[in-house]
Amino acid sequence: MSFWKEVLQKHFWIGILMLFVVVVAVNAAGALVLCKGWMPMSYAHTWMLSGWLLGGFVGARFALCAEREQRLLRALLACLMGYVLAWGIGLGFSQGKCCPDSWWQVALVLLAASLAAAWMGPGKKRRAGKRPKRGAGKTR
Repeated sequence: MSFWKEVLQKHFWIGILMLFVVVVAVNAAGALVLCKGWMPMSYAHTWMLSGWLLGGFVGARFALCAEREQRLLRALLACLMGYVLAWGIGLGFSQGKCCPDSWWQVALVLLAASLAAAWMGPGKKRRAGKRPKRGAGKTR
């Protein structure tokens, strides 16, 4: 399948959206935990990377939702596009003042997440509908 056919699929973009939703949710929860003092500030970086790991895994799994072939390529492509969009958003809002040193760690975490998502099997096939109950439609 060509690159543009991959990018224009619905599940691909849902996967990228879910990547960002999970990352924002996990990091918001981490900020709340840090502000309440329930976790030391030294764990903030680890929490941030674990949020990217979980987001990358969930996003790659959503991108692979209906696909059974070329799983590694699709998972890597979804995480790569999420990484590129995160870079674009980060550079767009930072006004040139921010270049965090942890971007290479985020890239490695997203690579690991996409590898894990592609390594897991596609799961069970879903049935088209429920089975009819025995004796349904019969009258006595």
